[in-house]
Amino acid sequence: MFLLSQLLRIILVIFILCATATSFSQKLSDATVENLVKRARENTNNSDSLKTIGTQTLAYATKNNLVLGQMEAHFMLGYAAYLKGKFKEAILAFDKGIDKAPQDPTTYPTAYRLLKNKAISYVRLGKPDSAQVIFKEVVDLTKERKDAKNHALALNDYAIGIKNKGDYSKALEVYARTMELWDSLGVDKYKTSLLLNIGLAQNNLKQTDRSIQTYHEGLTLAKKYKVDRDIYRFYNNLSVNYNIKEQHDSSLYYSRKTADYYRKNNSGAAEALAYQNMGKAFMGLEQKDSASYYYAKAEKSYKSTDAKARLGELYYLRSINNRKKENYTAALHYSDSAINIFKELTLVANLKDTYDQKALILEATGDFKEANSYIKAAKKIEDESYKTENVEKLNEIITKYQVEKKDDQIDALHSQKAIYKSTSFIVGVASLVLLSIVIVFWVRNKNSKKELETLREELKNYKETAVAENALTLIHLKSKAVLNTKELLYIKSDGHYLEFYSQGSAKPEIDRNTLKEMTERLTSEGFAQIHKSYLVNLDYIRIINSTKLMLDDGTWLPLSRTYKPKLKETLLHTAAT
Repeated sequence: MFLLSQLLRIILVIFILCATATSFSQKLSDATVENLVKRARENTNNSDSLKTIGTQTLAYATKNNLVLGQMEAHFMLGYAAYLKGKFKEAILAFDKGIDKAPQDPTTYPTAYRLLKNKAISYVRLGKPDSAQVIFKEVVDLTKERKDAKNHALALNDYAIGIKNKGDYSKALEVYARTMELWDSLGVDKYKTSLLLNIGLAQNNLKQTDRSIQTYHEGLTLAKKYKVDRDIYRFYNNLSVNYNIKEQHDSSLYYSRKTADYYRKNNSGAAEALAYQNMGKAFMGLEQKDSASYYYAKAEKSYKSTDAKARLGELYYLRSINNRKKENYTAALHYSDSAINIFKELTLVANLKDTYDQKALILEATGDFKEANSYIKAAKKIEDESYKTENVEKLNEIITKYQVEKKDDQIDALHSQKAIYKSTSFIVGVASLVLLSIVIVFWVRNKNSKKELETLREELKNYKETAVAENALTLIHLKSKAVLNTKELLYIKSDGHYLEFYSQGSAKPEIDRNTLKEMTERLTSEGFAQIHKSYLVNLDYIRIINSTKLMLDDGTWLPLSRTYKPKLKETLLHTAAT
């Protein structure tokens, strides 16, 4: 009996301890904190109100040792600083909140928001690599917690950093996964952020019309679910795109709405972005002084905050505006400042556009050689980043969002695949393809030999019958150089420029022009196009081979199969006349 009594006492003590522990774990917040959090969410876009509520929450939660309350307070203070554009201050506040987080499931939602917004602050601060590390942490955390909704949101944020690095293929894979997650959850409300980012990617891939369509779809959802934050983000991005479309009045309409909203809510960084878009619209309307006025307002705000990436974008626009004003010294200064920022932040898409801009300024000053080097650098970035398959994949994601595929279409595809996968079918097709290739190469080789013999014969006839005219034919280039066509060996196309190689000259003359225009001008002077990038003086051809030809000075030039018939026609015509 005594033992039974002791056992009951022990069980009662354990029960009380467990109840106390449970009570403590739940004693992270109280009704007062919850009311303060509710007030903060009602003022989510007003930095001053958030700061006041955050200070009140922190004082109360600290006094009463309420851990979740302290975390929420640091989030409010961090987000208030973020809205002001004080990103370093925001990161410090978010860090304090994260440090307070215990290993308790009830604190996870707040810890998630603290981490996510810390990463976004690093993006705005111009530290994308630091941001990506945290975004990946958030992705892993939400996956570990099996939090599908926040996992989709985290994937969306993570993809932005991948896209900004120029890896569109990987970013689009993440966007596709995110869209599938929202579809599986049957949730449309949170697609607004995803559609916003897909629209940005479409814009980077020069799909402006599709981007505008995506923004309007997202805007419809944001208005339906009253997501004010995303409504004005869509307004901002529509302003950007209508500037690209040169519909500057529409751009002003959206940027003014955005500026008014952020000014009322005292959101300095967002307001500055609206001023930047207004400046761009005025620049498009050829009102350069008005553009300068709004650019100056935006620059003042950016410099007082930590918005480095935004400052780079603004320098790029100020460079354009000064070029249009023919103030080339200022234009070069702003383009160089933008290039330095974009290199530091590895924002490849922005860097490409700024290289193109600097090339235009250098052209205006007459420095064509240096301009061409920047055009080549921009082209290299474009070739690596803006792939056709990325455009198609992005449009496919949107199509899946807009239209559901029918089951019978999918079944039909499966049945087709079954036929194509059979061994006999594959062997038969492979044999036919191999035989076709052999026949094609045999015929092509035979025709090529015959064509080459004909070309050589025509060149011989041309050399024997062509009579040199005594009068000089001169070409006046845009670079002010004057060339004698009788001494001109060949012309090479290099981007937006042509290189003119003359007899006895060590270096080519460079001029901004097209090979098409030169071909039209010089065909009657004994020149023929032999490749998409080469125009040659027939007088200097010594040897013709199947894929190249040699000039009298030993220079070998490529001979394209596409232009062989044209070369033959030119030789015949010139010899006949």
